[in-house]
Order: sequence, then C-alpha cells, then structure tokens
Amino acid sequence: MVLAHNTSAHSRNLLDLSQSSDGLHWSSLQPLAQGAGTDEYSYPAMVWADDSLWVSYTDQRQRIAWQRFGTQPE
Repeated sequence: MVLAHNTSAHSRNLLDLSQSSDGLHWSSLQPLAQGAGTDEYSYPAMVWADDSLWVSYTDQRQRIAWQRFGTQPE
C-alpha cells in the first residue's frame, strides 16, 4: 500500500509518500513537499497509470502540484 499524507495532525507544511505491507506499520518513502510553518500542501490524490504513480495535491491553496514516479514501490 502507498499513502500520500500530511505528517502532522496540526499543520499541512509537510507532505510525505509512505508505504505499508500490512496497513498498520508505515515507513516514509520520500517527502513530496516541505515548507515553512505557514506553508500548506493538502488534499493529495494518487492514481496508477502508464506504469507510474501520479500524485497531485494543492500547493498553498492556489494551484495544483503533481509528481510522477516511474517505478512501483514494493
């Protein structure tokens, strides 16, 4: 399983991509977005297409950002 999520329950300035084999224990694969305390990255969405993981999210509530990962996490 792969999850795009904010790492803090209190702020949205960090967005990570994590994976789990059982849905209980998660490990970070890599940061998707990192900002200062007032920055905001939120509402991530993911899709598998064309042998890639596509991740989109809002950036500062002003635009949509996206990243593409060419290999499937194990």
